[in-house]
Amino acid sequence: MPLLQLPLEIRYIIYEFALYVFQPLPESPACAGKRVRLSHCSHEYHECRCQTGDIFVNFEFRAVKDAQCLFQVNHQIYREVRSLLGQRGFLYVVDVMVVNERELWPTWIAAPVCFYRVDHAQVSFRFFGKYDSNNGASRLLDMLPHFLVYITLCWPEWFQRYNPLKINKLTLDFRTPNDDPERLAPRTLEASDWIWGRMGAGSGPSVEAETGLTGLMRPEWLAREMSRVVEQGLQMTYLDGTLGNTMHRRLGTVDIRVDGDLQNTFSAADILQRMRYADAICTPLYILPGDRFMAYLRWKKSVLEDRGANGLQVLYPDEPELYSGLSWQKLPSSVSRRLG
Repeated sequence: MPLLQLPLEIRYIIYEFALYVFQPLPESPACAGKRVRLSHCSHEYHECRCQTGDIFVNFEFRAVKDAQCLFQVNHQIYREVRSLLGQRGFLYVVDVMVVNERELWPTWIAAPVCFYRVDHAQVSFRFFGKYDSNNGASRLLDMLPHFLVYITLCWPEWFQRYNPLKINKLTLDFRTPNDDPERLAPRTLEASDWIWGRMGAGSGPSVEAETGLTGLMRPEWLAREMSRVVEQGLQMTYLDGTLGNTMHRRLGTVDIRVDGDLQNTFSAADILQRMRYADAICTPLYILPGDRFMAYLRWKKSVLEDRGANGLQVLYPDEPELYSGLSWQKLPSSVSRRLG
């Protein structure tokens, strides 16, 4: 029987099977297939570059397997698949192998259709090996904010087809190795002691073994550091504000997990609503002090408009100065009455 003669409910089931195809999880970097390193000359490389050294991103050589061909069958199937995607909010899954504390090996596990807007992207981190220099751990921590920019800007499968990616919900899950959890540093060791101990000179292999410095970074350490980076970025208190600007325009919420257990959750809309000029200290230094308040208002207006255009949650703050240039149709009725 032809597909379009089947009941719509059955067609939806068929579409779901076509959309939701999971790829196998690589067991190790050796089983991850051919990789292509991010070019040093590309715009994406400069967005992801670590301050203390290069953090290399090795993409999959093969193309991402999605169901884009469903949209090219005919207009009816195109409309039905779009409707199904809008109703179900499919999950996009990426596995990231952190190799030798300085290489990111992302692998697509599930990518239903490459759109500019994703309802839920789940990124898991697994650790393989240590850097051959004692400063590898500090480079890994410095890499975290740049990896967030990489997620929302530099996934080339989206970057080449569409505008930069918008994610309604981003889940970052840091995983304990299943094969041998004993490879991790002991729980009794603090992350700062582990990092500075490895960077210390003259400790020697025997001392490192006795103190637990030879173990891999614990996932909860990286989760705590990522939570700090996300919170400071959204509050516009991280460096020059570039990270926060990117996240506010392209992210809805960010969940930080360790082995699936929720550690922290951050809502960009909620933080933006509560933010005031005195809190956002990352106004670019090239703006004269007398112009910085207006620059803040222009930035916040622009972010609110972008979030609405991108289908992300928008919570309008109670700042009368902010609405002078915004369309009244975009404001909640209670705010319009109060400010009108």
